[in-house]
Amino acid sequence: IFFRPALPTMQSAYGSVSAPHANRPPTAFWTILGLACASVVVGAAIGSALSPVAHTSTLYATSTSRPTLARATPALVGTARPYSAPASVAHASVHSARDGSAMEHASAAARERLQERPGLTNAGWLSILTGLVVGAVVYLRRSARPAAPQEPFVCCAATGQQEKEEEDVEMMRGMRWDGANLRWVKDDMAEVRVKYVPETGAAYTLWPVVHTRLTEVGLKSVSPKKALEMMKGGLFGRKAVLLDIRVAKDYSRGRAAGSVSVPLFGPVRGTGMMDNIKRLAMAGFAMEATERNPDFVADCERAGLKKSDTIIVACTLGGTLDTMIRVEGKKPFPDKDRTFGRESRSLKAAYELVQAGYKNVLHLEGGLNEWFYQDLPTECDE
Repeated sequence: IFFRPALPTMQSAYGSVSAPHANRPPTAFWTILGLACASVVVGAAIGSALSPVAHTSTLYATSTSRPTLARATPALVGTARPYSAPASVAHASVHSARDGSAMEHASAAARERLQERPGLTNAGWLSILTGLVVGAVVYLRRSARPAAPQEPFVCCAATGQQEKEEEDVEMMRGMRWDGANLRWVKDDMAEVRVKYVPETGAAYTLWPVVHTRLTEVGLKSVSPKKALEMMKGGLFGRKAVLLDIRVAKDYSRGRAAGSVSVPLFGPVRGTGMMDNIKRLAMAGFAMEATERNPDFVADCERAGLKKSDTIIVACTLGGTLDTMIRVEGKKPFPDKDRTFGRESRSLKAAYELVQAGYKNVLHLEGGLNEWFYQDLPTECDE
């Protein structure tokens, strides 16, 4: 429900959207209807699960004057009529089999209980009703929207503007998304859009494009110990700046000593429908919904970073541009699962800085997890 509405947008970004998707209604409409249907199903499941279910045992009522269990008299099984009764009634009937009146009362009680059926609880009916109401309201509001004016000149102008925007879209050839294996692969015949516009947040550059451009400029990675030495500087050396691009909460809980915080991602700030759905989806995983920080480069300038500074970008995992599997004593060979390396937020942040004109950008190998593992200097606010 949460991720399928984004598929047409992703396909469009990858240059593989088909013609039937051109007039597809907005994804928010289908998302809410999906949530409404899910509420109905969940309500029915909850109601059925919480409703009282009686344990039953099978009794047999015969036409004989002396009631008895059918299994005690095999000859009567053919004329017996099975029915379900509560286990307590069956137990009482067995112990009072010699008392004909008691058996008749038990049979009558069992027949009355047979007519009862477990029903949905109030919570189940309330969930079903809520789902139906939400679905109906959304459908009616969408149906009540006024149609767009059909003026030919306006349509022609809009079509021309759309064609111009499509012409201005920057494309890159040589890569495509392999949906079957959920990975990026190289393909000389395919091309993708450089910028991807998500349902929420600002547009950003796709990872294969980031990897290609960082490889072209020769971005280098440094180990945590080397980064610490560069931060201290030498007799004539200039001190490097360790840029921590994690979210503010992670930075306050623990960080490399002397690092500067400029988050590449921040909490979702929008109030639209898809923003709220994203918050709800991430809350289900006990996580905070985040989106790309459109002012990342500007925030770096406000933090005092100059384009001539040596900046070491760090995130939690680090990622890598390397596409080879390296084993000691063996010749490296290509890794099919990482044709474009291992993406990370620090590498994406390094790309943004390189694109903004920063000359001395480096990448922390292994990320801050490796920094903490090697027990290098740290500090925190808590």
